[in-house]
Amino acid sequence: MKTIYRFVLAFALLLGVTGVATAQTSPLGAAEAGGGVRSVTLTTTGGFAGVHETVTVTDQTAYPKKDQLFALVTRADFRALKDRYLPANTCCDRFFYTLEVTYADGQYKKVETMDDANAPKVLFDVIQLLRSTR
Repeated sequence: MKTIYRFVLAFALLLGVTGVATAQTSPLGAAEAGGGVRSVTLTTTGGFAGVHETVTVTDQTAYPKKDQLFALVTRADFRALKDRYLPANTCCDRFFYTLEVTYADGQYKKVETMDDANAPKVLFDVIQLLRSTR
């Protein structure tokens, strides 16, 4: 009888430990899949025609590249970007970009740049994804 009791107790403990491990790993999987992003907004201004466009992708938006976009803006190199990347010469018919990201944990990131700026590739990868929505 004691053997059965010990077996049941060991089995119950094993189930409890497995359940805790699963509960702890699920949020990490969601964050890696971009679950930590509420919205990404790109405002594009300037150019020869004086463009002013705003594109927003939220966690509720049906956008085919949303997972790719959210994965980019949750990367460490994106989160480490400076607030502004501008070329030495800011004159004449270039597009100016303001990129804003709101994360699910309440954090906010804003980065400004222009065409021909010396900026990390991840910034222009995000801009290109958002501009492809038009």
